[in-house]
Amino acid sequence: MTAHRPVIAALAFVLSGGCLPEDTRPPPSEVLVRFVGSRVVTDGFETTDGWRIAFDQVLVSFGRPTLVGDDCNSYVEAGYSRIFDASVTEPQKVALDFGRGTCGLEVRFGNPSGDSLLGANVTGAQKLFMRTPAEDVYSPDGAGISAYLVGHAQKGAVSKRFSFAWRTRYVPLRDCAKAPGDGPTQLALDGASMTVDFHAHPEGPFRQHLDATRPELWFAPFAAADDEGDADGEVTLAELHAKQLDSVAGLLPDDLVPKGSGLTRSPFTTLADYVWIGTFPKLATYGSDGPCRAPLSPFEEEDDGP
Repeated sequence: MTAHRPVIAALAFVLSGGCLPEDTRPPPSEVLVRFVGSRVVTDGFETTDGWRIAFDQVLVSFGRPTLVGDDCNSYVEAGYSRIFDASVTEPQKVALDFGRGTCGLEVRFGNPSGDSLLGANVTGAQKLFMRTPAEDVYSPDGAGISAYLVGHAQKGAVSKRFSFAWRTRYVPLRDCAKAPGDGPTQLALDGASMTVDFHAHPEGPFRQHLDATRPELWFAPFAAADDEGDADGEVTLAELHAKQLDSVAGLLPDDLVPKGSGLTRSPFTTLADYVWIGTFPKLATYGSDGPCRAPLSPFEEEDDGP
């Protein structure tokens, strides 16, 4: 034991900062990132094609905010996420970041990890459910759930149910703007504290268009997918995947090959592609309605995940 004492003492000296140079950087800004739920979860919404949508449950795994940019000096980043019940409209903490300079802010949807924290009303059983991997057409190797939407749609005497588990390892939201049509927002971090809110939009996957300035919502193609499938009143991912996008009316050229994406061909073949890759990331906006850009995988290269 005596022979190890010098090593232990040296290690204690290092851990205490005894041999570390003094940090001479100016004090950073504290950036508090929050998640704000939506009354749409409890109130529902009307689509432009005449359907009434109501939700039973909306859970979202969201977090890992990162300050980025050539002129951004990120001091400390929060490498974890939280699971939120999107019906809670009181702003909830996602994480704190610290940095200085001119910075963009990126966040992520991602299936929960063991250290993911629980937002208001979220239970340990729900966390276990979200973490449990399963396979689908977009996660052939199995993945947990980044967002879970359960609800039903009604039009006259016709009723449809849906239970959408968006299984994805992670999807970053980048180049977020303050409002539709604006350029990416840059945070001027000069040492003052700042709060940035991301708002839940459970209606996001039902957006008809990818263009953030066109707010139309629809459900008819979802209903048609079930009618053309087993017609049991339950809209499934398999049915959406079986419905070819070229059979869906009402889409614009920029929906098929998104403007500004740099793509030369459509990343979407089926209705499931359009929803799972194109519109599901619209579940959250920067501020009340500021759009963010998500990779249109597998055609747009993504950086490595955690």
